[in-house]
Amino acid sequence: MNNFLRRLQRRYYSVTASNLQVFLGAGKNLDHPKDKGAAIKGHKVAVKSLEDAQKVVRKFIDDNDLGAGNWYAVKDTGWVFDGSKKIARIAYNGSIQDT
Repeated sequence: MNNFLRRLQRRYYSVTASNLQVFLGAGKNLDHPKDKGAAIKGHKVAVKSLEDAQKVVRKFIDDNDLGAGNWYAVKDTGWVFDGSKKIARIAYNGSIQDT
């Protein structure tokens, strides 16, 4: 595990009271011009930890039958915020990525 993930885990993984939020949204898949899927307006959802953010992201993706192209079509989708500061990004596959 790299230092970035260790630092985030120490600070956020076990936090129960915080300002953590994950940004969710989806757009038309730019890789498939004939994609008729509806866009989902971006919005923030409160989460308790990075682990919780991973679960929320995967549930959102699964519930809305999204592909990676839909997921990355909206700016800030997957970003985890501590207040207004971006601290990490949850990728389409659920992994935590460095800012």
